[in-house]
Amino acid sequence: MYHPIRQVGPLQEIDPMSCHLLKFDGGSRGNPGLAGCGFVILSPVVRATVVEKGERFERATNNVAEYEGIITGLIWAADNGIRNLVIEGDSMLIVEQLKGNYKAGKMRESYIRTMAMTTRFDYVAVRHVYRAENALADALANEAMDRGPFVRVLREVQRREPDMAATNMGFMTYVNVSGI
Repeated sequence: MYHPIRQVGPLQEIDPMSCHLLKFDGGSRGNPGLAGCGFVILSPVVRATVVEKGERFERATNNVAEYEGIITGLIWAADNGIRNLVIEGDSMLIVEQLKGNYKAGKMRESYIRTMAMTTRFDYVAVRHVYRAENALADALANEAMDRGPFVRVLREVQRREPDMAATNMGFMTYVNVSGI
């Protein structure tokens, strides 16, 4: 089940298949130690890969690396005009923090950065997936740890002109930061 963490305007049903999909992962060898994160963004409906990216950190914890996977994915998506996004990850801790079910604790700074990034989108939803469903993002995080940072843009984002009649201008926007 997808859990909306940010939306503009009145509650509305959005088909997750009509949104780009951001899959993220992160890991650390030593915890803290050499760390890396990776994300992949897939297109709506057909789920073709748009971009794959990995980052490497000399010293970070596993959870910080997981958050960096989301943050770098959100930055790339926002900079490339994506407006509606579904996020999937295999870290139940991170997903439940984003849903507001767990407190962020020591990861408060990463949580706040992530939630602040969601203000660049019209709709963001998150859901937990099992590790097998997140194999590509996991491989990207490991590739970044092994070889260093990389980015592969495989398909241009199809930009759609906003439908001015359907915009939600004038409605209150909010980001749920309770539980931090």
